[in-house]
Amino acid sequence: MKTKSRHDNRFIRPGRYGLISAILALGVLLAGTVHGFTLNVVDPNGVPAAVGYRWLVEEDLTWHVEPSDPAPAQPALEFHKSYMPVVMEGDQGDVARLDVLDPARRYFISVLPDSDYAMSGGQIAPGQTSLTVTVQPMPIPTAQISVFVFEDTNPVNNAPDLPAEHGLAGFNIIIEEPGGRYGAAGGQIFQDAFGNPLGTTYVMDANGNPVLDADGNPTVDVLGNGEIKTDAEGFATIKNLAPGKYGVVIEPPPGEVWYKTTTIEGSKVIDAWVKANEASTMVEFGMPTTHVFAGFVKQFVDSTTLSGGAAITGRAVRARMARPPEFALNPGTPFPDTLVALNGAAGDGPGLFVGQADPATGEFAIPSVPPGSYQVVLWDINLDMIIAFHLVTVPDPAPATVAMGDVLVNDWFGHMQG
Repeated sequence: MKTKSRHDNRFIRPGRYGLISAILALGVLLAGTVHGFTLNVVDPNGVPAAVGYRWLVEEDLTWHVEPSDPAPAQPALEFHKSYMPVVMEGDQGDVARLDVLDPARRYFISVLPDSDYAMSGGQIAPGQTSLTVTVQPMPIPTAQISVFVFEDTNPVNNAPDLPAEHGLAGFNIIIEEPGGRYGAAGGQIFQDAFGNPLGTTYVMDANGNPVLDADGNPTVDVLGNGEIKTDAEGFATIKNLAPGKYGVVIEPPPGEVWYKTTTIEGSKVIDAWVKANEASTMVEFGMPTTHVFAGFVKQFVDSTTLSGGAAITGRAVRARMARPPEFALNPGTPFPDTLVALNGAAGDGPGLFVGQADPATGEFAIPSVPPGSYQVVLWDINLDMIIAFHLVTVPDPAPATVAMGDVLVNDWFGHMQG
């Protein structure tokens, strides 16, 4: 059986090429110069993209903020409009119609080339008389997702604290369409952008470009099996994906019980938005990181430190808003499947304990805690709870029990009852 050749992280071939479009790609600028408006369609080098195209104009009703001259309306308190009215559409032969646009309004124009280039567009400001739209040539580069899985015990806080914490090997990485089995419609992705199993590698030349076969497809080096697992350092990279949004699910090795500490929106799925020619890391809040990182812990007790003292007890309950006009939070129902951890040195020290509260009542107990300052961490198995941190002091001499009572925690999502 012949396997279609694909490539590493370079490009996606367009669905169809024709001799005519290839010749046109060497031609002249298709731009519309009209009475008062000029539309230029160019490639990334500023060279006219000599192919036919269609265009669509919508009125831009999003908030336009001028920091030096703020409007009296408060965009922070009012939603953007979701409907952008279509004003007109056409092709390269009737760009002259753009001259009728109202010079007092804002617009957005989308440009869809007939072949050889990807879709693009641009904004038209009030009074603007020309616009240059840059279209990216086909084939479009592929994307990649980098993942880091670590043991979250120094301290337990749902974030990687390097170099104190280390990566976890052998964790299975599942890539899904948005949603997937933990959310809305979606499904697991088994193939890369070229139809080969995830993990497939491709032959590259001395310059790092893919070697193409007779059909113009990247040549397979080693065919993958569709499985992606973290390496000895806890890292994994999923290459050769079509640009887009994906859900990343991370599962422990078979037979091992680990509890995930990291989520971004109350789900076991962590989203990754990756673009064409995506770098191996992303920068968020000024720090370069992998696209996805996830902490895991096992239940444990540091018996060397927790060798005598008080039992820290409490009950995890949902924070419930009081009825208006009262402005307060009251204890609600017990939070199911709560997990509890104890960090030393008021949260700056290592994890000393990870355990499970009563699944039904939310009650927990951390035994034999000597005098000192600590941090109690609460979250849940299903990651529905926003991870909570509470400082606790065990006095000296230590009493039998330090009771936290009802500890109010928050869901990622609200509940309505009626």
